[in-house]
Amino acid sequence: MEQPTQNFNPVPSGFDEQIKAHLAGTKGWLMFLGVLNVVMAGIYTLATLGIGILFTWIPFLLGMFLINAANRIKAFLLSGQEIEMVNYHKQMKNFFMTAGIITIISIGLSIIMVIVVISMGLNDRDFDVLKSFK
Repeated sequence: MEQPTQNFNPVPSGFDEQIKAHLAGTKGWLMFLGVLNVVMAGIYTLATLGIGILFTWIPFLLGMFLINAANRIKAFLLSGQEIEMVNYHKQMKNFFMTAGIITIISIGLSIIMVIVVISMGLNDRDFDVLKSFK
């Protein structure tokens, strides 16, 4: 006995609306964090009289990725074009990849610093921090 074929739709009804609602809620937070990163990068640069630009480009770049992602969400919500969703994901990929690389570099530098501090401490047994204050 043959069973009647049914159209199987794996996407629940209202799925698009749910995604759009979540994106609309995410857009504001992305913009807030992006602007905050850019502003903090500017403050750090000014506070260090421009020398901080060597390091403040990192939060500036991360902030720009977040701002661009928020703008891509806005464009997607207004136009409904899938390319805007692709561009949003591209910006988020760039953000997470850059943040991940910076994190890996930071962990590596921290490990190197711990090794250097331990080796300095082991090599200089007569090291007295308070010696210069006596």
